[in-house]
Amino acid sequence: MTERVAFLIDGLNVYHSMKAALSVGSVQHVKWLNYTTAVMRHRILIEALRLFGVEIVLGNFKAKRIVCQAECGLRFVTYEEKETDVNIAVRLLRLFIEDECDTVVIMSGDTDLVSAICTVKQIFPHKRIGVAFPYKRSNGHFRQVADFTFKISAERYQQYQLSDSLIGLEGKLITKPLQW
Repeated sequence: MTERVAFLIDGLNVYHSMKAALSVGSVQHVKWLNYTTAVMRHRILIEALRLFGVEIVLGNFKAKRIVCQAECGLRFVTYEEKETDVNIAVRLLRLFIEDECDTVVIMSGDTDLVSAICTVKQIFPHKRIGVAFPYKRSNGHFRQVADFTFKISAERYQQYQLSDSLIGLEGKLITKPLQW
């Protein structure tokens, strides 16, 4: 019998990991990776990923007003990603409820998902949940609750890049941005 495996990827967590991977001397051009998104900058990548059947579930970016705590008192707006952990947790539960897979691999280093993993494993003890740690992301909590864990090396990001040019679903050419 073939094991059915689904992957749930925290795209922003992986994006920040890829940025860290660029600090490794032998690693270059990792942002055209075939399984991650960071929506505010990568709409073209989302279009490319859909060619491979990747289901994209977008979180939200909430504006957050910040005041510099140093002497300057400068005020600025930054954006904070919201809902990704909840979306992953809900999708994890749905995958097992609908018996769409036997094993789920979550790619994230965000411990907010630990309670979801624990709960889903109690409900579905015969199903397996693994955690793939993006480069420079790791957490002991996951090792305690997941059936298995493994790390993604910086070099793997470079190894799994999409082709530089792809033909979109509507025949439109999708090209890797030069700086990626």
